[in-house]
Amino acid sequence: MRYFISITIIFLISCQTQTKYPEGGFDYPKNISSDDTNFYYYPLKDIESKEDAFQDEYAYLFYEPFDEPNLSIKPQSKETFRLTYSTAFGNSVIITFTEDQMIVKKGNPSILYFEDTSRLTKTEKFHLSLLKRRFPIETKGKNPFMKKYLDSLTKQYPQLLDPNYYHKLYEKTLSRSSKLFSYPITKISLTKHEFNSIIQLINSSGFWGMNYKVELECTPADGYGFTLEANTKNKYKIVSAVGCPNDTTKFTKACQKIIEIAKMDKEINLIWSIKTITVKPDNLNKIKE
Repeated sequence: MRYFISITIIFLISCQTQTKYPEGGFDYPKNISSDDTNFYYYPLKDIESKEDAFQDEYAYLFYEPFDEPNLSIKPQSKETFRLTYSTAFGNSVIITFTEDQMIVKKGNPSILYFEDTSRLTKTEKFHLSLLKRRFPIETKGKNPFMKKYLDSLTKQYPQLLDPNYYHKLYEKTLSRSSKLFSYPITKISLTKHEFNSIIQLINSSGFWGMNYKVELECTPADGYGFTLEANTKNKYKIVSAVGCPNDTTKFTKACQKIIEIAKMDKEINLIWSIKTITVKPDNLNKIKE
C-alpha cells in the first residue's frame, strides 16, 4: 500500500508540473508524403495564399544550412520553441529553446544560392519574369486591357496557370554557390523556472489563438521580420510578423523577452518608436560570414 501511495503521489506531481497550453495550434499530420517533409510550415500549405505557399515551400533552403529540423510535422523529443529573425539582406538569428537550454545561431544562408537563367529558353525566361510579378495569374478585377493581355497569354501558354510549372522554372534557375557556410553557436542553460516564465509570456500574449500572419496597420520597417514556432507534445503553432514602428503588442514583447534572455537584445530590438530611433533596429549587417 505504501508503494502504491508513493507512486500515485509521484504521478500526480508529474501531471501537475506538465506545461499546459491554451487552445489553438495545429495537429501534426498523421500521414505525410516524402515530398512534403521539406515543407517547414506544413499546416499552412492549404490555408495560406498561393503566393505565400510557393515561397514557403523553399523555407528549407534557409533552415537546412543551420541544421534546423522541420518542427511542423512531428513532435520533437523535447518541447521546442524557435524564434527566427531575418533582415532584408538575409542576415539572420535563430533562437531555439527547450526546458533546459537555449541555442542561438547566426548567419546568412542566402550566400549559398544564386539565380542562373542560362538554362532557360527565351520563352521560359519571359514566363519566369511574368510569374514572379503576377503569380498566381488571375484576371478578376483587372482593367480590360490587362485582362485581355493575360487571357491571351494563358490561352497560348496554359502552363502559366499551373503552380508546378512555376516550380519547375524556379528550380531550374536555382544554383548553389561554392561558398562555405558556417554559423556561430551560443548555448545558454535554462532553469525550469526560466522556461516556464517564457512560456507564460507566450501563452498570455494570445499566441495560440493568433492568425499565422500578424496583420498590423503600419508600413513595415527596414524589411525585417520574425517568426515564432512552437513544437509541443500534441500540437504545432506558428506566427509570423514584420517589423512595425510602435509595435507594443504582447506577442512582440514576448518575442523580445526571448531575445533578451538569448543576450541578443543589443543587436535586435523589436520594440522601438519611429520618433526616437536614430539607427536601424538591428546591427546584424555587422555579422561576418
